[in-house]
Amino acid sequence: MPYRQRADGSRSSGQPQQVIGRRTVVGGRAVMAEHPQQLAADAANPHVTLQVLRFEVGAPASSLPFALLTPEDGATVLYSESRGQGHVTDSAKAVGDARTTFERLRANARDPDESLSRIREIAEEYAR
Repeated sequence: MPYRQRADGSRSSGQPQQVIGRRTVVGGRAVMAEHPQQLAADAANPHVTLQVLRFEVGAPASSLPFALLTPEDGATVLYSESRGQGHVTDSAKAVGDARTTFERLRANARDPDESLSRIREIAEEYAR
């Protein structure tokens, strides 16, 4: 799940819908309810922002996990993952491309309050 971690340790997340929006029950209804319940609990952390990508937007701008990390010195690096390995780069182009992707994800996602409501709805559906 792409996210951006700031120097203060806060994170913004842009793709919880990929994880919680699936309708194939895996592990039983209790397991399916537990995941969104945990996401909702995590949203109480002031360093976490959850946003659900709207289904009607279509495929997300990025299908691979990545993180933009900005340490105290202010030099943002891109950490990306592929099957079996991770990669860190400080390439201005790669960081810029990832930042653009991240901002597009945020722009197309529900706002944090609407996202949290949707996450809770899904948890309730599976808890019944």
